[in-house]
Amino acid sequence: CLPEDILSLEFCFSHWNMINRISFFTSLYFTIKAFLWCSIFFIKEKILIWEIIQNQDNFAIIKQRLRGHSHFISELCLSPDAKFCISSSWDGTLRLWDLNLSKTIRRFIGHNNDVLSVSLSPDNRLIVSGSRDKTIKIWNTLGECKSTFFEQKSASWVSCVKFLPGEEPLILSSYWDGLIKIWKTSSSQVKSKLSGHKGYINCMTVSPDGSLCASGGKD
Repeated sequence: CLPEDILSLEFCFSHWNMINRISFFTSLYFTIKAFLWCSIFFIKEKILIWEIIQNQDNFAIIKQRLRGHSHFISELCLSPDAKFCISSSWDGTLRLWDLNLSKTIRRFIGHNNDVLSVSLSPDNRLIVSGSRDKTIKIWNTLGECKSTFFEQKSASWVSCVKFLPGEEPLILSSYWDGLIKIWKTSSSQVKSKLSGHKGYINCMTVSPDGSLCASGGKD
C-alpha cells in the first residue's frame, strides 16, 4: 500500500454516510492527472468522478457524472493515461467512455445476461468480459466480439476476468462454483484449473509479471 493510498481510505470513510443514503458503490479508482487526485466509483447506473481538493470546505467535489447504463455497474477499468474507461453492467452491456468528453463512445453488445466483470489487456488493445450467461468474451476497442469462451461440462457464472501478461496470451477467470480457470486465447480452451475456494469467488488480482494471482471469495 502506497502512502498516498491513505487518501482513498479517508475519502471512502468521509463520504460513506452520504453514499450510504443513496446506494452502495462497487469500486474505487485513483489517478494523478495535472497533479490532482481523481476517483471514480459507481452509484447505481452512474459513474461519478471526484476531484480531491482537500480545502477547508470540501475534501472532494464531483467533477463529472457519466450516465448511460440502465442497471447496476459491476466493474470499471481505467486506461493508463486516464483518458478512457470501460464499464460492465447488469444491463448486459459494456461501455467505453471518453472521460474528457464525459460520454460513451462505444457500446459492446453480445452477452445474454448481466456482465459481472471487465478487464483491459496489457497493451490496451483488447477487452475481456465475464457474464452470468456463463461466457467470457474478447472484444476489440471497436466493440466487435472476436471470440467467446465457454466450457459446457462445468458451466457456472463468471464472476471475474483478467488478462495474464506474458508471451502467450492467457485469460484468468473465476466462477460462482469456486473455480479459477486459465484459458488459452489461441484455442479458446482451458489450460489449467485452480481449486481451493469453498464458495463463490468475488474478486481477483494478478501480479505485474503474471506469475501470481490472489482471489477473494465468500468463504
